[in-house]
Amino acid sequence: MKQQFVKAGTIVMVTTLACGLNSCQEFDTTNEEVYVKTSYEKNFKDTFGEIDPNQCWDLTKTMPRTAKYNVEEFEAKTRAHTISGYTDATSAQVSSLVTYVPGSASSHDNWYTVQDGTLNWMKNTLKEGRNNHDLGTSFALVPPSNQFAIIPIYQGQAGLVWDLHLVDKESKLDYKIWTKSQGILVDGATIGTGNNTLNANTVISQPMIINSDAIKGHEFFFYLKVTTGNSVYANVGDVQRSDEGMMLSLNCPIPTNLDRFTNENGSLVMIVGCEDAHLTKSDWDFNDIVFIIVGYPLIPDLIEYYHKRYLCEDLGNTYDFDFNDIVVDVDQTSYIQAYMETINGQPQIVRRENPDKREQYATIKHLCGTKAFRVKVGDYTFPAVSNPTDETTTIDELTRATGWNPVDENSAVTKKITGWDKDQNNISITVNGTNNGVFTEPFGTEPVVENAQDHIYKITFPGNGEVPFIIAVDQTVGWMEEYQHIPESWWKISTTNP
Repeated sequence: MKQQFVKAGTIVMVTTLACGLNSCQEFDTTNEEVYVKTSYEKNFKDTFGEIDPNQCWDLTKTMPRTAKYNVEEFEAKTRAHTISGYTDATSAQVSSLVTYVPGSASSHDNWYTVQDGTLNWMKNTLKEGRNNHDLGTSFALVPPSNQFAIIPIYQGQAGLVWDLHLVDKESKLDYKIWTKSQGILVDGATIGTGNNTLNANTVISQPMIINSDAIKGHEFFFYLKVTTGNSVYANVGDVQRSDEGMMLSLNCPIPTNLDRFTNENGSLVMIVGCEDAHLTKSDWDFNDIVFIIVGYPLIPDLIEYYHKRYLCEDLGNTYDFDFNDIVVDVDQTSYIQAYMETINGQPQIVRRENPDKREQYATIKHLCGTKAFRVKVGDYTFPAVSNPTDETTTIDELTRATGWNPVDENSAVTKKITGWDKDQNNISITVNGTNNGVFTEPFGTEPVVENAQDHIYKITFPGNGEVPFIIAVDQTVGWMEEYQHIPESWWKISTTNP
């Protein structure tokens, strides 16, 4: 949709529409829909080649989550990773929060020895150079009433140097609790900031004991702050937050050698993988540093965050593939508690979501199509705009209907929704078609239509191997400029290790 916005508060759409959706009640599969979709599918394959039958168009778990990814191909509109509004904790406040288990390279009986099985899982599953985003979720935490330990257990190939911070969201205190390689012994020797545990036979680490009373049940998150960086991977001062996708709560096998941390009911555990860079050559393996969190016996409650951006084509034409006609952000917050249960005679950690606390929101972030439409996300349907081509339609009226503000897209109104399934991608778009009839033009050209009659048709999220009308990306990925194809490298990815 090519739009020109008038300062007086009216909006003029250059193209014309057949009817507002409010007057089109029935979904009608007709010749126009068949023609347009078939033409689009042929043009897509002519442009990008045949599609792998296993190709999934939810790219949030495959493409790098970086603001500057493929910067030579497009200018991304991004969500920055920043820390502001927090106060650095004093040394006394840090001491009240964290106690470091005494020990050294020569005397470390009270430190934690990482199990061979855990090291093998890191090497074989949390692989170096693989995008491992599918192995976990973004998160924040709420501390339990008891103490818990944080222990570094693995350090991948990472040339940057950084500190680990814990941030209390309520008190606004920012605690620096650890520096890269601190308290890690590899094969009996102190590890340097430029070394890793990739080929280690033994890893022994110093636990940090967190006093939950110091943060009093407040929600908190972690972040890495880069102290030595470079312009290729990360800059000094860059921040990688656990609640913004730069650390993941990993679905990792739980170690069994935690006896000294447990009581008679066992101990709860979670494992956190971190990505230290957010620039072009990030590999997103989330093994730059890995921590285990061990409860005494309870671990913090987990708050998991899911963020997706849906980039949509409205089939106004069948050849541009810029996927910027409709852009919808969807966000979900889930509240997870861990329990120790006996299953088949063995104690096991079970995680359960509290469905009553789940929160979901959808936001129309951008419109640039040629069709009137309705978007449905989960159980929520955004209302259509009546008479969108009328010069008297004001920006306020458009914003009230969709939440989108064409003058300031950052001020788009967020709608609370229910029923969205992050795995099923249950989003659909009902679109005003233009006409119905006999098409006389060949593929790749605009149709010539006879016996015209208004109707509407429906666009859904594609299955594996299908030509996409909608794709899902991370919210750090921007939408394309008009008539600029999405980069093929979005789904045909090569990465370089930092």
